[in-house]
Amino acid sequence: MNSWNEAGRVWEDDHGMLDAEQVAQCERADVAESVRSPIPTRMISNGEYMPVPQTEQQRRVEARLEELAGTASDKLGINRRAFLRSSGGMAATLLAMNEVFGRFFNVSLIELFEPAAYAAAAPPKDLFVFDDQLHFVRGSKPSPAGLRAIAQGPSSAPTVKSNPFNQREQRDELGQAWSVWNPALVGLPIDPGYAHITRFIKDVYLDSQVTIGLLSNVTASLVQIEGEKSRAPRNAEEAQRGEILTAGQTAAARNFINEISGSRRMLRKLAKIT
Repeated sequence: MNSWNEAGRVWEDDHGMLDAEQVAQCERADVAESVRSPIPTRMISNGEYMPVPQTEQQRRVEARLEELAGTASDKLGINRRAFLRSSGGMAATLLAMNEVFGRFFNVSLIELFEPAAYAAAAPPKDLFVFDDQLHFVRGSKPSPAGLRAIAQGPSSAPTVKSNPFNQREQRDELGQAWSVWNPALVGLPIDPGYAHITRFIKDVYLDSQVTIGLLSNVTASLVQIEGEKSRAPRNAEEAQRGEILTAGQTAAARNFINEISGSRRMLRKLAKIT
């Protein structure tokens, strides 16, 4: 898989994770001394790319939000963190962004103090939501072990011997080649139904506000053979061993969801990664 270098106008090999030199230039987002804004005021990386430094406008938004949060939390008799976690904190963030970038959001000062005022201006419950980038893995696979393993960490062994998405064993910001992303998964068996179509329908259409979803599949995959490093597939048969849906399976999933819903709740998109 390659990534585009805009400055050099060339395709480069994707290094996968930040190297030690790059990590040394970053600070951990969960411990950084900054305003815990409901909307981030600086770029945060997941370890796959270098975050862009905070811009002057972002600094101004952050500073103004700190002022608004301090004043409002004092008047409400709560600490700043509690305020920022409330609807008033979101309203303050939108106000700060309006002041710096121009009026984009319909929000008023009273919403910092009155949840009812915020609720009155909030999006309606029947809001049309279009999710334009959805994925799930093929049901013919016994389990999406690779996808679960990166979140579950080494406890997923012996199902998965090493981090399937970090074959070079590069260290992350914690100094580990295979950190646990979700402690709740540690020690649990990999559920064969996880991320398959029934779970997908439940999460997207029953437990969220999504109205219509756009299902994507990619033409890339990784072949994982015991004792070998992951590599690109060499033929169609190897490509179909992966967890990603083929074009035909994507279309079939779309047709199935639309049939049981009695409407066009699902659309399909083909994507290509080189």
